[in-house]
Amino acid sequence: MSAAHPSLLAFEHGLSKKRLWALMGTLAAMTAFAPLATDVYLPAFPNLTGEFNATESAAQLTLTASFLGIMLGQLIFGPLSDSVGRQRLVLITTITTVFATLACAMAPSMSFLTVARLILGITGGAGIVISRAIAADIVKGPEAARFFSLLMSISMLAPLVGPLIGGVLLDMTDTWRSAFFFLAIFCALLAAAIVMFVPETLPVERRHAGGYSQLGKGALALMQDRVFVGYAITQVFAFGALFAYLASSSFIFQEQFGLTATQYSLIFSGLAGSIVIMGFVNRRLVVTLDVRKVLVWALAISAVGAVVLIPVMASSSPSMLLMILMLLLVIATRSIIGANSMALGLARSALMGTASAILGALTFAGALVVAPMLALLPYDTGMTMAVVMAFCSVLAWASSAFLSREKSA
Repeated sequence: MSAAHPSLLAFEHGLSKKRLWALMGTLAAMTAFAPLATDVYLPAFPNLTGEFNATESAAQLTLTASFLGIMLGQLIFGPLSDSVGRQRLVLITTITTVFATLACAMAPSMSFLTVARLILGITGGAGIVISRAIAADIVKGPEAARFFSLLMSISMLAPLVGPLIGGVLLDMTDTWRSAFFFLAIFCALLAAAIVMFVPETLPVERRHAGGYSQLGKGALALMQDRVFVGYAITQVFAFGALFAYLASSSFIFQEQFGLTATQYSLIFSGLAGSIVIMGFVNRRLVVTLDVRKVLVWALAISAVGAVVLIPVMASSSPSMLLMILMLLLVIATRSIIGANSMALGLARSALMGTASAILGALTFAGALVVAPMLALLPYDTGMTMAVVMAFCSVLAWASSAFLSREKSA
């Protein structure tokens, strides 16, 4: 099926090809907003702490609140969208997000900003989970994996672009507040796009009444599905490996290898760009190849890169080139793994919002799994990163290769 025809099933919803592409663009923007909002203000952290006379840990707490909010937002609004529908709910949460970003922009204290960031994370998480549910409503099979590759590529690109936008805004305005005013404008435009381009994709007859008790039963049923659980575990550990890299890379490149902040940013951007590139490669691969096979092969390549990284970092004088090459094998495959495990996991359920919420929240839960490991392992930063990435990558591969293997008929 060519890229010009995302899915014949989409036309059941009255979508022309032009309207379908507008919908896809809007869903991509919905997916990108929360990651963009998470780190667009990172370059302004010194400005932020200086204005409020606060510690660096207090500024980091606003970031933690955002991640927590994104997890909660997916768990709350994913199942709710299965009950009340998609379009009206995502419009309400997006409009609420505009006010949350304005609250952040006008925050009078660090504690107020932290609470506002939590609310912004919750409503932003709603956009992520409902956009995936809408996509799962209108595209099926290999085309779903292609569409999720596009969404994954956009969501991975947002954290790369965010600090660049934030840095430009800081230079222009000399205040961290400008980043949140920018986000408010972005989100207001997104709300307008939802009104114009996003139809209701979950008809009343396919909704699940009965509130969270029935939806909770649906979630429990999903967690009793061995295949779904395998893909869910893949999400946790695949992105746990990514979080290990994000938490450690600046220290390794700048302190261990002596790179400047600019040099580190260039390497970071190159590795992040590989995620986007492989997302588009995956969109082509799944047209002719089995989605699950592509996933397992990507996980295997990632695991090999992470395991080889251990002896590289254990060397008395690690090779930065070898380290970057092994990191590339792990990092570049994130979009393939994320998109295909998401598509395969969602295919296991009729409750798209619930399944999307679980898979999406577990992605961010990878950070919670990895954080104590990074703090407790008795190695230097480089070796700790390598061990954690190898542990996560091997478990992610095993969960899809074995736990999610469907029995032959």
